[in-house]
Amino acid sequence: AQGAAQSAAILALKGVMGSNAAPEVHKAHDVAHRGYQWVPTQVREHSFTAEFAPDGTYFNGTFVNTLTSQIDVEDALWHDIPITMPRYGQAAFRARQPLRCCLVKEDFVFCRGLAVGVVTEDNQLEDGGTPMCCLPDGMRPRQPLRFAAWARDIMHEGSSAQLVMLDAKPDGWIRCLGKVGVKCAIDLSAVRFSLSPGLALIDSVRFHALNVGNTRMVMLQGVLDPRALSSGPALLAPLKSGLRPWRSSPFIAAGSRWGRFHLMFVRPTKGRRSGGDLVWGDSKWQGTDDVSLSGICYDVDPEELRFPLEVESWTPNKKTLVVSDFHTILHAKYGSLTCAWHKAFNLERLDQIDFGAFSAGCKAAGYAGDAVRLWAMLDPGHCGRIGFDEFSVDPETFEVSHLLADTTSVDAREVARRQHR
Repeated sequence: AQGAAQSAAILALKGVMGSNAAPEVHKAHDVAHRGYQWVPTQVREHSFTAEFAPDGTYFNGTFVNTLTSQIDVEDALWHDIPITMPRYGQAAFRARQPLRCCLVKEDFVFCRGLAVGVVTEDNQLEDGGTPMCCLPDGMRPRQPLRFAAWARDIMHEGSSAQLVMLDAKPDGWIRCLGKVGVKCAIDLSAVRFSLSPGLALIDSVRFHALNVGNTRMVMLQGVLDPRALSSGPALLAPLKSGLRPWRSSPFIAAGSRWGRFHLMFVRPTKGRRSGGDLVWGDSKWQGTDDVSLSGICYDVDPEELRFPLEVESWTPNKKTLVVSDFHTILHAKYGSLTCAWHKAFNLERLDQIDFGAFSAGCKAAGYAGDAVRLWAMLDPGHCGRIGFDEFSVDPETFEVSHLLADTTSVDAREVARRQHR
């Protein structure tokens, strides 16, 4: 019964996030699904020019309704999120709608509810943000995550939707970064994340896939390396086979500081090809910024379920060839793996590096292969970090039988094939 309820949760989410239909206009504390009108900032117009707005008018921008989500899960699967905060004194927020969270398939965490409060200079912590509520044990992120969230000024009737930032910390606390002195109603459903390590996508961003029945949901988590984007659209990363979105959907991503927001798109590749694209479309900030992609969540085209996502589908021989070629390139450029580790990959002299540092090192070394695939081979446990031992792993540890490459004898090839089995 629990599995059926969890399957219903995924199916209910599909068609709500990124839906083409515009929700009706309601008061901030009544509406269950909320949209945001993104007006072009750095680009002249968007691909969704003249998108239909909830109030019945047209505007030259993009209607984004993926900031909120509706999850249809039985009440028994939802857990209350405490809003009392003895650590920080008097609570700055209160629940207008019950604040709750659920765990789907022991991996994906979804939140819901509406919190009302105001950010002031007095209730902000020294390291940033105003505490809102605390996630229960077992539903806390592995690392700090930042989300863009929907909000509305409840003190002024008819005010338009606003954007705020929500930080989810490993200790469970969710903090709000918003405009000082404005009392807002904030939708907590923007907080959605995975508890699993995930697989590398680009820089420090990882993707997390959840298969339920005949559906697959993908979440992105992590932060892009600092980059300057001033004209869109710009391709950030291709989505591999098995991750093709079932339609193009806009998302809003949070930047490194308050007031910096970015418009992102996940879209399927044109034609019948598998995979998709992660595209930057616009920004409310000009200059270099660290963009958090946490909270981007979409449904995969059902035809993509035939493509496996795990590295285990690669043969030991292929792993050996890929890692051996990688080591050969490093030896040719730096003389040794130790020198390459310090000069190109581990510039900060840490015990371990993440995929962002690894990807930058591959570019510096002139490696033209698939860095994502190579990383998955060096990090088979998907822990998200590797040390020098994993970096310099002996390809022979992949347990590959040496084929008789210097003979064309059919019998020799058959013996090698049997040995490999």
